[in-house]
Amino acid sequence: MHCEALEVAKTAQTYLDTFKEPPEELIEVIKQNLDNHSLYPRMLSSFARHIYPAPVSIPLLELLLASPHTPSLRGKWWEHLTQVKPSLNLIYEAIADPWTRGPQLMKIRRRLLRKFPDVEIPGHIRARMVDRTLNTWNSVTIWANKVPDGLTGYKSRWIPDPEEVQAGDEDAIDGSQPDVHVPMLTVEQVAISHYTTSGYKGMHLENTLIKHIFTLLFFDIIFFVAPDFTTEFMTAPNDFGTPEFFERRTDEIRARVEEIRGWSQPHFGDCLIEMDENLRPEQPRALGLNWSLPHSVLREVVYHLPCAGTAIVCESLALNWGEWQGGLPDLVIWNSSELRLVEVKGPGDSLSDKQRCWMDLLVSCGWKCEVCHVKEEGKGRGGKRKSYQEKEVG
Repeated sequence: MHCEALEVAKTAQTYLDTFKEPPEELIEVIKQNLDNHSLYPRMLSSFARHIYPAPVSIPLLELLLASPHTPSLRGKWWEHLTQVKPSLNLIYEAIADPWTRGPQLMKIRRRLLRKFPDVEIPGHIRARMVDRTLNTWNSVTIWANKVPDGLTGYKSRWIPDPEEVQAGDEDAIDGSQPDVHVPMLTVEQVAISHYTTSGYKGMHLENTLIKHIFTLLFFDIIFFVAPDFTTEFMTAPNDFGTPEFFERRTDEIRARVEEIRGWSQPHFGDCLIEMDENLRPEQPRALGLNWSLPHSVLREVVYHLPCAGTAIVCESLALNWGEWQGGLPDLVIWNSSELRLVEVKGPGDSLSDKQRCWMDLLVSCGWKCEVCHVKEEGKGRGGKRKSYQEKEVG
């Protein structure tokens, strides 16, 4: 099957090197093979994205959208097709497709509003345009002292309040004051420092915590239901991250999701701790598990996680790991009574489409989320910016 797919790809490349559009005979070859196996849509999808945004990709993308296979990739296909062929009817069709979701839906909606700002949008399309990003999340702004760009060789580094800088250390900031040492902080460390002053603990975990929890909760389904391994050393089955992974395990995954939704908070935490303790001694290499995550931290945070919300997040990861595995908030912040996920943004930075989708999904299913904007002291709220140069050295 793979050899046949490679032959189709070679034939397509030969024609693409010669013609501006695929000739009819190539289209027929692709049509004959699209329905044989989902391998062909995946191969052709990569091929179409490789030549995108050339107009030659249009008939290939149209063929993919006419295929019943790999529906979870339809959003990407629509995104590319409406970029190279931005007709109003095509954009309407893309938005109406229920498989156009998340970042792709957001991009296509923006394309509609940008290309056709004065058009009267039909009701069923307008309904899809508010399908996501209805939720709001908390936003906080903190101020810190940013090291001037180009001075230290680091990008976006920050320092504590100059009054807290201690003299007498060997390192200098700029070489002119060798007896002053200033600790350099990342923007995430600045945010953690802000939350710790309010009694919270915090770690910069990004995707680590939720991916680790997902694999713990679905470990048996991932590795022992419909096993598809080439060697015993693989960290995930061959179909993991493809639409077939969910399709082959739909009943088991949905049953597990419903089971988790029905757990009490203490039972949920106890189960996660037990699963981690059973696997941690041998620390198996499995996609999603990260044994650098301290067990002590896991024990502190899992009893604050929303059961139903965690189940929904895990279902999204199982359905489309490739689409959802990145973009989770930077920080996990917790105290004795609550847990928050915090996305940190420095000056000039903003949420990406994927991050917005994650924030919306998390908030909609019960997670406490917020965006922490770190801004440079003295810029945007008046007053003179304090800097290390103002620190007097005795």
